[in-house]
Amino acid sequence: MSTNSENKNFYEILGVPVDSSVDAIRKAWRISVRRNHPDRVPLQDKEAVDAAGIKMSKINEAYATLSKPERRKFYDLTVGIISAKCASCGSPGKLRLGENHQAVAVCDSCITWNNSFKL
Repeated sequence: MSTNSENKNFYEILGVPVDSSVDAIRKAWRISVRRNHPDRVPLQDKEAVDAAGIKMSKINEAYATLSKPERRKFYDLTVGIISAKCASCGSPGKLRLGENHQAVAVCDSCITWNNSFKL
C-alpha cells in the first residue's frame, strides 16, 4: 500500500524549507526523531512499531543527505530543486560523476571534449 510520505521529498520529511541552513535541518531532525522514534510506540502494536521504524529510516536518510553540502547539492540537482547548468559552457546539462567522484553538470556537446566524466 502506498502512503503519502513515500512521495515526499527530503525537505518535506523534515518539515523544513528548501533554503534552510544546516543548523535548522539538524534541529528539525532532532525534533522529528524525538516525535517519531519507535520506542515511543507501544510494543503491543507491531504494525505501528514497524511503521515508526520505516519513518525513522526516511528521517535519517533525509538528514544524512541534507546535512552534507555536496550530497545536498546532488540531491537538489537530481530532484530538480535547482537546475543543472553545464560547468563548461553554461547550457542545460545533465548531472555526471567527475573523475574525483563529485557531481558535475555537463552538456552533451562538452562531454565529447572531456572524457573524464562517467556516463
